[in-house]
Amino acid sequence: MTLVPTPPTSGPDSLAPVPPGPIHTSLRDRKRLVRAARLLAMAVDFVQWVAVPFFLPGAASPVNDVVDVITAVVLTRLVGWHIAFLPTFVAELIPMVGLFPTWTVAVFFVTRGGNAADKAAKAAASPAQR
Repeated sequence: MTLVPTPPTSGPDSLAPVPPGPIHTSLRDRKRLVRAARLLAMAVDFVQWVAVPFFLPGAASPVNDVVDVITAVVLTRLVGWHIAFLPTFVAELIPMVGLFPTWTVAVFFVTRGGNAADKAAKAAASPAQR
């Protein structure tokens, strides 16, 4: 039986599509993405809280729904899918629940401790890289 070399699945020679999920490659990139996700969540909650007269049920409510859909997609792309985003998204569809910072709470919950891969990378990193 002979082994046939297979083309690389990652790297500059790869034509494979990027898998869905978090877009991080290193611990430093992960920290930047978590920071970006937290800032985005806080900004969206703040805007929805300040602009509550515009997001009340009625003609402007679809604008709030579009903001929430875009926020959910971007946060999922930044930190990956987590079940905490589902009740947050559903809660944001209920009028006046937007006064509670649901996106911020969800993102801080999702990013509170990192995942096993992040912990393993941190443990393997040299003191100079920490």
